[in-house]
Amino acid sequence: MSIKLMGVQISNYYNVVKIGLLEKGLEFEEIYQPPSQEEDLLTKSPMGKIPVIEVAEGCISESGAILSYLERLQPEPALFPADPFTAGRAQQIHTFIDQYLDSPVRRLLGAAFFGAQTSPEEIEAVKQELAKGVRALKRIGSFDAYIAGATFSHADIAAFTQGHFISLVLGTLGQGNPIAEIDGYSAYVARLMQRPAFAKTGADQSQALKKMMAERAAGG
Repeated sequence: MSIKLMGVQISNYYNVVKIGLLEKGLEFEEIYQPPSQEEDLLTKSPMGKIPVIEVAEGCISESGAILSYLERLQPEPALFPADPFTAGRAQQIHTFIDQYLDSPVRRLLGAAFFGAQTSPEEIEAVKQELAKGVRALKRIGSFDAYIAGATFSHADIAAFTQGHFISLVLGTLGQGNPIAEIDGYSAYVARLMQRPAFAKTGADQSQALKKMMAERAAGG
């Protein structure tokens, strides 16, 4: 059976896995599945989170665990650097992105896309927290080639998907993306967008968001 990728295309974590699948040229089927506490999803993803993949042997949730599975399923092209130090740097950067960039902006997700209320004070607090994460990313990341060094890795996937996600969330609220202010970042993203997996996933995410916002506006 082909791999079933379950989740929603506006999710940056879903798109981390999607890019990994596309980069490796693996056959997969996308299945729309929002986060849920319904039993049907909990049997596949015990916390009701997305993404989750289903393969012949069973299901795996959590994007990092899924990437690890994909790497062992099909080692080439590699998403994890062979050099131990570069591999460690890639994991460090990926962790920084998840903890210090994703976590703050997620507080504004409801206001950006689902009609929840926010305030100028909350937006400013998130921006201040993001600024701290961006300063850390500038210290540990490189934007001359790939973010962990000379080798493409899963850290580049995380940097791209999170940067695009932050841009969508803050842009919807009329705010700029602080990651875009990093020297070399725009050129770095442009290079990644030359890879078909990144171009397709970014376009699919933007289209899915437009469709969702249109449906909300129409009362759908």
